[in-house]
Amino acid sequence: MAKQARHPKDNRIDRRPRAWPALVGDIGGTNARFAIIEEPGARPSQALCLKGHDYPDLSSVMAAYLHHNDGCPIRRAALAVAGPIEGDVFRFSNRDWSFSLTDLAAELAIESLRLVNDFEALALAVPRLDDDEFMQIGGGHACATAPIAVIGPGTGLGVAGLLRDASGWRAIATEGGHSDFAPGGELEVELLRHLRSQFGNHVSAENILCGDGIARMHDALALLHGTEAPRLTTADIITQGTHDTVDTACARTLSLYCEMLGGFVGNVALITGARGGVVLGGGVLPRIPQYLNNGGFRRRFEAKGQMSHYVAAITTRLIMTGDAALRGAAAILDQGL
Repeated sequence: MAKQARHPKDNRIDRRPRAWPALVGDIGGTNARFAIIEEPGARPSQALCLKGHDYPDLSSVMAAYLHHNDGCPIRRAALAVAGPIEGDVFRFSNRDWSFSLTDLAAELAIESLRLVNDFEALALAVPRLDDDEFMQIGGGHACATAPIAVIGPGTGLGVAGLLRDASGWRAIATEGGHSDFAPGGELEVELLRHLRSQFGNHVSAENILCGDGIARMHDALALLHGTEAPRLTTADIITQGTHDTVDTACARTLSLYCEMLGGFVGNVALITGARGGVVLGGGVLPRIPQYLNNGGFRRRFEAKGQMSHYVAAITTRLIMTGDAALRGAAAILDQGL
């Protein structure tokens, strides 16, 4: 549920003619993206991506964007943020930032400031996207009245739901990425044992399926196979695994990663009853579409024993546009949530 802070001198901002343009943001563990919404229903414009590690706190990075965009004063804002939203103080899950919603609004002279979980925002964006902004993965079909699951790896592993009722679409924020990692075979059991040496007894799905999990998996596979491989970043692995001259170890890592992700996504589909489809997002998957499409993802997605027929009928799609979460934040302003 979105949280809102209002400037103490004004409680009528949503009714005022100067409510637009408004600011939208998508702030994760790595990047802070901002854009302007000129009017209700408009696409984000004047988008800018800033690196979070270049700034000491959220106030500073927002001020940098507002300074860059020195046009009409911004009186309303909606921010998609990575982490659970409870009360006035927000703490990011994957960045050492925290802030008071009320204080931030006052400091930046924003009269109406709303927070929404980043994957709740991504879910709200799904009905606003055109068909050509998705890539279909495998078969299946969508039941128009059934729930939709939205899942995506980036700095973390986001999970959200989308439901349709008489008043329209409603998003449900979750922390499903922190559920237990479930290995699907002997090699993955060995991976789990290896990761326990780093994370203790609780190894979450996020630990292995977030962006950095690709690098962890690459290191672990080299160790388990008794081969020597240089330590690579996730970006290096993706580059070497998708280059014309494919590195075998990187390709093996990316293939297994997509298989394991398919198993997790299939679990989420069963838990949420996502017969409306599964939508994938985040910053990692649009860079490796060929690995999602090579069959391993859908094979593990559908490998659910006596419920395999249930998940085989569910469509899986990948968001290919980069401004989806910003459009979901704009939906918060449009709906007045």
